[in-house]
Order: sequence, then structure tokens, then C-alpha cells
Amino acid sequence: GLAVHIIVRHEPRRRWLFTAAITVAGAWVVLQGWRQVPGGGIEATLEMAQEMARENGQELPRAFVKRLEGGRAFGSFFLPNSYAAHLLLTGPVLALLVWFGVRSLGFRVPELGTKNQEPRTKNRQILGFLAIMATAALWLGALYFSRSRAALVAAVVCGAATVVSTLPGRRRKVLAGTICLIAGIGFFIAIQHGRSFSSLEARSQYWSAAFRMTRENPATGKGLYEFFPHYMRFKSAETEETRLPHNAFLAFSSQSGLLAAAVFASLAICGVRNFYRGLRRPLHRE
Repeated sequence: GLAVHIIVRHEPRRRWLFTAAITVAGAWVVLQGWRQVPGGGIEATLEMAQEMARENGQELPRAFVKRLEGGRAFGSFFLPNSYAAHLLLTGPVLALLVWFGVRSLGFRVPELGTKNQEPRTKNRQILGFLAIMATAALWLGALYFSRSRAALVAAVVCGAATVVSTLPGRRRKVLAGTICLIAGIGFFIAIQHGRSFSSLEARSQYWSAAFRMTRENPATGKGLYEFFPHYMRFKSAETEETRLPHNAFLAFSSQSGLLAAAVFASLAICGVRNFYRGLRRPLHRE
């Protein structure tokens, strides 16, 4: 964090190199999802792993085979949900970097209501608009290939809140919110096709166990990295194992106590508040 602060604030000549590296890394992670699902990378990985297992006289772990046969993109992560979470965290940063990148090159997004522009200016606006739309399409495609339902819901809610909070006029807000809702329902139906809600049932067991841990030790929790042994004591025989409750607030409350969970919640609320405050400010001052 200190190195990033020094580069951004005190090394303006090297700032472009830093932002370019982040942009390239973010784009590479996005393209990994496209390479694995439409590009056939998952099938190639499974075939290579099976061949190596046969040569070594071993069997592939069942969880590994199930993950590959599910056809969900996971990038360089172990789980598709981790890949989707990474996309959610880095997606806004990547979008902003592309936005400022196209603006620094003179490719500006068309402004509503502008008339009598020169052809060259219009061409630059079109190219800038296409660059941003291409980035959004690639990012949404990678998120879809991960088939993470929780990530999709989070993306729709955050996207709708962002669009509604930045658009002027009540009618535009309602129209934009409705479009986001319809698009989110369509994506959810496409992702949900052929899948059950067993993961949601399993998560209810995770959360129930985490709540019991919090209730037993509300001040200090069970201790860091102690969720798994206590969860094994609380879970039913048919519920699958897990090392995390798949809920950040419950992870803090069950392992570090309610005070730590409250600190995490306050930081999350402050981050969201600052984000939407920043949306109301102009991105570029002439």
C-alpha cells in the first residue's frame, strides 16, 4: 500500500506504467475465463490432468474432477466463486482505468446533447465508447462463465445502484433500474439452468454454525482459523465440509467476536458511502 501511494502521489512520470500494469493484469484475468470456457481450456486441463494421473498410477481427486466437469471458469483460482469475487473487486478499477486511458488518448465518450461536432471528434468519441463497451462485455462474459449466482446478484445490485445514483431525473432512474433488474433476471435464469439450490442449503448450514459459534463466544469468537474444527462439531452428517462460513460478517463474528464484526461492517459501509459520494463528483475537470 505504501509503495502504491508513493508511485501515485510522488512519481507522476511512472504513474502511467503502474496503471498500465494493473490494467493489463486485470484484462488477463478476465480473458482467462473466456479461454477456459469458450476456448476449451477446461477440457484441455482435464485431459492433461487425467493423462498425468494415469502415468503416475494415481486417481484424480473427485472434487477436482467435479469442478472441471461443471464447466465453470475459475481462472487461476481454485474455486469459480473466488474467481467471480476477484472480478467483482477488480472490475470497477479496470473500468476506471480504461475510462481514464481512453480520455488521456483523446477518445472521449459521447456527451448527451452535443451538436455540431467535427468528424474527427465524433470518430474519437465512437472509438472511446467502443473501448469501454468492449471492456464491459468481456468482464460480464467472464462473470457469466464463472456461473456464480451470488456474484451475479451482487453485480446487478451494485450496477443498478450506481446507475440510478448517477443519472438525473426520476424517469431515467426508474428506466435504468428496470433494465438492470430485467438483465439480472435473464442472466440468473441462464446461470441457474440445469443447477439445483443445494449450495444455498449448504450455506444455510454454514451460517447456522457460525451463528452458534458467535452466540457461544460473542466477545472473542472461537479464534482465528478455528471455524473448521468447531464447524465439524456443529454440522449434520449429510452436510459437506467447509473451512469458511462464506459470509464475511459471520466469519469475523464467529472467529473474532462481535466487536471485530462491527468494525468490518463499519469499514464496508464507509467504503460504499465514499464510493457513491465519488460518483457524484465529475470524473474530469476541464
